[in-house]
Amino acid sequence: MNAENRIAILMLLLATAASATVTLSSPADASWNNQTYSQIQFTYSYSDSGLGNITSCTLEIDGSANGQNATEGSITPSGEIAEGFRVWNVNCTNGTSYETAAASRTLLVDRTPPAISNLQANETNSLIDVSFSATDALSQVLSCSLYINGASSASQSNSSVQNSTQAIFGGINSSALPAGQNNFTVTCHDGNGTGNLNSASQTVQHTISGPPPAQQNATIAVALSSPQNNSWHNSLHANFSFTFVSNSTSPVSCSLFLNGSQNATNSSVQPNATTSFQNISLSWLPSETSLRWNVTCTEGSQGYSNSSILRIDRIAPSLTYTENSPTNRTYIWVNATANDSNLYQIRIWLYDEDGYEIDHETGSGPSRTFNFTGLAEGDYTLNISAYDSAGNSNSVSQSITIDITEGTTGPQTSSANTSRTVDVSAGGTQCSVLVRRVLSGSSTLSVVTTTLTNNGGVQCNLTNFIFTDTIPAAFGDAGSVSFEPSPTSRSGQQASFNLTSLLPGQAKQVAYSINSFVPASALSAFTTYTLQARLAIAQQPQQNQSSNQTQNQTANQTIEENQTLANESENGLVNGSLEILQVGEGNEFPSNESSSLLGSLPITPEVLVLGGASAVAGVLGLLLLIVAIYLFFRKKKSGGLGGV
Repeated sequence: MNAENRIAILMLLLATAASATVTLSSPADASWNNQTYSQIQFTYSYSDSGLGNITSCTLEIDGSANGQNATEGSITPSGEIAEGFRVWNVNCTNGTSYETAAASRTLLVDRTPPAISNLQANETNSLIDVSFSATDALSQVLSCSLYINGASSASQSNSSVQNSTQAIFGGINSSALPAGQNNFTVTCHDGNGTGNLNSASQTVQHTISGPPPAQQNATIAVALSSPQNNSWHNSLHANFSFTFVSNSTSPVSCSLFLNGSQNATNSSVQPNATTSFQNISLSWLPSETSLRWNVTCTEGSQGYSNSSILRIDRIAPSLTYTENSPTNRTYIWVNATANDSNLYQIRIWLYDEDGYEIDHETGSGPSRTFNFTGLAEGDYTLNISAYDSAGNSNSVSQSITIDITEGTTGPQTSSANTSRTVDVSAGGTQCSVLVRRVLSGSSTLSVVTTTLTNNGGVQCNLTNFIFTDTIPAAFGDAGSVSFEPSPTSRSGQQASFNLTSLLPGQAKQVAYSINSFVPASALSAFTTYTLQARLAIAQQPQQNQSSNQTQNQTANQTIEENQTLANESENGLVNGSLEILQVGEGNEFPSNESSSLLGSLPITPEVLVLGGASAVAGVLGLLLLIVAIYLFFRKKKSGGLGGV
């Protein structure tokens, strides 16, 4: 082996052994920030094994370079960072082919304060309610406080005010305020419950009539003001505010009780003024529980108290999601599931490589599905967040690259089919209905066709046939689905079709279509449907009243023995000859269902058939008539009827 080969092998071994990592330090992942780009410091550290010192590190925000540093430490962005969810990382190199990139983090940039609207102060029975709405473009939960007449400390606070939803600071005793004009100021902070980010304030004036509080004939009582009764709280500390209402001006002693145990005491509470027990620790409480808090004040030898409930929730929702592979696709299909006992909302965002929002889906409930369609090749950022009623949140972000491989043809497609035979026993008569579904999907249109085939014998003459189907969320919202034929009725995700009849051997179809791509797996979600029908039973026309009574009796018995469709439930719902068959995934149908029919059904000409001895006589008569006609024409042909 020559020297050059030895050197090459040595360099290969060194390259194999060498490794380097970049570790991101701050800002923390999924944190909020309202600073300008020149104020934000992105810090990181670099470690290597055999690579030597780094020569350059680059800050990347949403996939684009935005600042550099020749050494490890921190980078100040060189350009503006747009508001919204941003994805950032740091790439470092030592000047050779060795380069490593840190795992990405998300940063929510919000420099726009919330807006306060519909601020009102209304008084009823000497109690004032201050109502308002707070709106923010990014925060779903805001922290708001009420200040009365310019006080430096808040009279009431609520750290879980929902975005664009009316909130109320209530139960303010007007007798504790001076007569005349009073100012009520509401201040709200955004940041989604993570702290005070941007703030906005608005003031409303309310006039209180009557003499000053010291001259009023007030009822002695303890008025609790904050936290509001049954409100949510998600932190380890809380402030409890109240007012001791009295004609007296002498200080009194008041104590705070939490779940029946004394927690704090203030022996110099001024009557008719708001007092607070500040920064009370709640760390000893379970993360999810209800706290009963009580304030008791003593004036002379008499005690006065009042209590309220505070709902504690410090646990963020759990969040999982699935999304399709973007290879050879022009869409990103996402299903997000959140679990929380007080779940409020799930939001799904998709951003392009420049940080602009493509679309989003917002809704309540433990699961949300959304299909971002019509996407071009490129880099995207998917962000999914779940919020509970207490303002706790959980977010995940993922970078996705749409890559349409050269040489692929046509848009994405999907297809699937399922079938199931429903065997029904009615008085020993089997009536089988085949339910077959076929899904055909494309990037712009997906269709599910359901074919119902009566595979029963001639005795299974099903009339008044109604098919009720449940459209699963995996296919789409029923309000966006087109039906063919049009449903007879529709409620929520259910649609009913009156198909009139389903005769033996007959097949009928219903179809649902939606203007988006639906994956083949969605067909398996069609698991709940209902068949409702009437089994046509008839008899020969009656000759007299006596035979009518006999044959009506026979018909009623026949209908009772040959019930239409047996219900899969234990009781078997029967109303006249009408049966409801509930079909669901994994259901089995009884081979023999015994239920009694209520009342008798009239026998109509449309369902009359020959039966019993009368049927035999009718057939013989028809045969004799055919023979007579045959003999007549034969004799005429031979000339035997000449002259007639």
